[in-house]
Amino acid sequence: MANDKLPNEMDIYRVGRAIGNNPSLATILLRGMAGTSYLTQHPTSTPAIDVDFPNRLSPEITDSEREGLMQDIANVLAKYREKFRNTSSRDATMQDLTSRPMAVAWKLAAGFSEAILGKYPRDVVSSKEVMIDGLLRGVVKITVSFQEGYVVTGSGVLINDRTVATVGHLLINTHGHAKGVVIQAGHGGGDDTMESRDGIYVAVHGKWYYEKRSDPNDLGFIRLSKPFNTVNPIEYMRTPIIHDGTDAAIYGYPFDMPENEDARGNRLCVSRSAVRYRQSDSTGMLEHEGDTEKGTSGGPVLDANGIVIALHRGWAPDGSDEGVNQAIAIDRNGNDFWAFCLILEYMSQREDDRVKMLGEVKEVDGFAFAW
Repeated sequence: MANDKLPNEMDIYRVGRAIGNNPSLATILLRGMAGTSYLTQHPTSTPAIDVDFPNRLSPEITDSEREGLMQDIANVLAKYREKFRNTSSRDATMQDLTSRPMAVAWKLAAGFSEAILGKYPRDVVSSKEVMIDGLLRGVVKITVSFQEGYVVTGSGVLINDRTVATVGHLLINTHGHAKGVVIQAGHGGGDDTMESRDGIYVAVHGKWYYEKRSDPNDLGFIRLSKPFNTVNPIEYMRTPIIHDGTDAAIYGYPFDMPENEDARGNRLCVSRSAVRYRQSDSTGMLEHEGDTEKGTSGGPVLDANGIVIALHRGWAPDGSDEGVNQAIAIDRNGNDFWAFCLILEYMSQREDDRVKMLGEVKEVDGFAFAW
């Protein structure tokens, strides 16, 4: 779209032409526009929207019908453009967070505390586990670049062929918001088996973005430029209620291991620990005592069946001398993985009526969504 991120005449023409060639594409757009708060609150200034018009068109429509459809779309986009110009109503704010979960997503241009608690030491994962067909090849290393050349590394997990789940503080923190992301799979399995992909879009939880920062919602997702060739997603599930502790494994790419200096930060490591998650806890996060270091943030917590049940976040005080390590719960506290996957698909021009775009987020040149 144009530099101001609002539809201009060329945008309107392109949308109209695409929908004219495939009329079924108009249904979601017209219904979505008809249901927006602006259009329902300003009926006198709203163009008539025939939401069923596309459904009445035959596969081969006449030129006059196509022109009529394009005009309908043009009228709607013209009103939507004016709606976006009203920054008081369309610049997404904390007011949009009051009733439902929310995310902030933006397009990419091309330090949290960790703890060695001394109870569950880390081990370097066998190289065969990250080679092609390895069970842990979907645990990835993430390199994020910010303004002024600042770079941080962390970990994540591939949850479908185009989406990596990680923590929000890896993508937006005191250094600003991510400008570029590179995801690498197979580190430590040999140079000939490692794969690398660029991130093209990212999304973080709205509460993490707006509330500076809501710890239980320290959650982020990355859309890959294209799928990996030899990496399989790792299954995940809603974080289960665990009162007494159950065995799990925390994976990631810490900066200080292995001992071989040339390989530090480039080998997958694991710490095995009992984990706990109780809804009654004020933290809202899974707790564990596995040793971690910088670079592990965003790495998956796997249960005994190899299923992801949380994402490691970092260390926090808990009233004891040692403190405790925490992980972000999945599909709880508004951390709905399905919604973030849909949002990143939306950003890649695939619309879905289960998520709604709330408006622009000017700081990151992106958009806010709710579900």
